[in-house]
Amino acid sequence: MSKVCIIAWVYGRVQGVGFRYTTQYEAKRLGLTGYAKNLDDGSVEVVA
Repeated sequence: MSKVCIIAWVYGRVQGVGFRYTTQYEAKRLGLTGYAKNLDDGSVEVVA
């Protein structure tokens, strides 16, 4: 099986609204690994 890494930066109202929690839930449901972290500019970086 091939491995693929996707990096996404999500902008808008994504901090303080449960975005990282929801992202984690969906990633686990899909069997993905990685992380999501808040950035200083108010965006979120997602690596999977």
